[in-house]
Amino acid sequence: MRILVSIRRLVEVTRRGEYDAAWDQLAASAGRMPFRVNAWRFRAAADPRLHVEFLEYSGDIDPREDAAISAALRTLEGIGVSEAEEWLDVPYTDSKDLPAHE
Repeated sequence: MRILVSIRRLVEVTRRGEYDAAWDQLAASAGRMPFRVNAWRFRAAADPRLHVEFLEYSGDIDPREDAAISAALRTLEGIGVSEAEEWLDVPYTDSKDLPAHE
């Protein structure tokens, strides 16, 4: 199973350099993991302070438990307020077995 963590983060323009450096650290750490971890980020077209970040990985091992990734996430949290959600992949073959959304 794949897991996607999405994080919406508000970063003041004056802290953009710190944010970029912390994100680069997170992305580099993700790239060094012994299993596939993808890290992406986007900036809102209408508001340059608003970012959405994604961390995708296999559900076997959570990369957020890695010391370098955990440290980078803590640094990012100190730079800008965030809200995170976890998403689970839904294989087409299993979608019929999911409970109905209430």
